[in-house]
Amino acid sequence: MFCRRAAAAALLIVTTLAYDSSDQHGRLMAAEPAAATPALRLTEASRRCTSSRQCVQVATRCDGCDCGASINQRYEGQHIANLESVCSSFSGAQCESACPARRPSCVMGLCVLLPDS
Repeated sequence: MFCRRAAAAALLIVTTLAYDSSDQHGRLMAAEPAAATPALRLTEASRRCTSSRQCVQVATRCDGCDCGASINQRYEGQHIANLESVCSSFSGAQCESACPARRPSCVMGLCVLLPDS
């Protein structure tokens, strides 16, 4: 029962995260700001994993108005550098989001954030 719920939750999370699968080399790509707040899209390659130990939680928006995403730890440094670059000229309001506790996990070969229960 737990596995079925976890898989359903992971599928929901995987299908709601935005990523750009056009980059086959695993590079993280800066997104065009859809709104006033810049954000990073995650490539599928940066989210690939074989173990939950490989996954870390990262921010994806400059304003802090999201609860982040999960990527493979080998891309964490590059992701942080890209986010800092994209956000260097951001001067908008910052959110104080109350995000639920979540843990980075590897589900079906992709890093996702699952509820921490």
